[in-house]
Amino acid sequence: MLKIKYITGAYPHLPGYPTAEDVFYDMLTEYCSRKEDRRLKFTSVMLEKKYPSVSPNVMNEHLTHLEQLGLISEVNRTSAFTSFQIKHNPYSLV
Repeated sequence: MLKIKYITGAYPHLPGYPTAEDVFYDMLTEYCSRKEDRRLKFTSVMLEKKYPSVSPNVMNEHLTHLEQLGLISEVNRTSAFTSFQIKHNPYSLV
């Protein structure tokens, strides 16, 4: 079920933003807004640009947590970036 903080759009203004769940929600929102590339993928570079104030260690903790929940998986790693794929959308009605 989608949380009220996402429905109201208040989550970016809450203490602790971004949580792992916020990052996941933002990547789903980004995916839904794409016109052409509709793959369920995102990269570490995208995350660095979206959350410049979040340390790499904290972001890695968030990504590890999302992987442990089975929501994302790492699909490619290079020296420049890491790609992730969304495996499960808990907000889907289907």
